[in-house]
Amino acid sequence: MARRSRIIFTNNEQSDRGIMSVILGVICICSLLYSCIYSYLKEGEVVEHRFGAALILTLFFAIAGLILAALGRNAADRYKLIPTIGIVLNSAVILALAFILWIGLY
Repeated sequence: MARRSRIIFTNNEQSDRGIMSVILGVICICSLLYSCIYSYLKEGEVVEHRFGAALILTLFFAIAGLILAALGRNAADRYKLIPTIGIVLNSAVILALAFILWIGLY
């Protein structure tokens, strides 16, 4: 019996929007981690307002990345893995920022 080939030829390509959403997600995670680590090393005594502004920009980038990932996921004839990773990364950043804001209220 002949062995079947496992190569599947398809016209699908990676979504450019999905790739951009993953890049934005990685940038947002790096920004969030840097701000948290710097704040931890300063024992919460961060006087500079630029970290708050950077986290607000991070939130806007994460929302934009989430929108791009959703648009990339809905595209026809595109692979779905990269936009799904973008959705997970950007959603994690938005949830982490919401958690940090919630902690700051108490």
